Amino acid sequence: MNPEPAAPPPRGGILAGILLVLAGTILFLAGMIAGLRADGPARDALILGHAAWQVAVTGFLCTLGGGLWLQRLVK
Repeated sequence: MNPEPAAPPPRGGILAGILLVLAGTILFLAGMIAGLRADGPARDALILGHAAWQVAVTGFLCTLGGGLWLQRLVK
């Protein structure tokens, strides 16, 4: 009466989750670096700042989604 071992998680799903986490981290870092390097006239820096924050938030959400997906697959 041994319980059946759980099926291993699909490799494609794990690879996709890892790539999503990596892409999100890269996007987040690119957005933060662009935001920190924004200089010049206040208007240009403000526009670059909004774009940098959008990229950073998108990267953060991708990282969070990929991490949660991996956690669900591995559990």
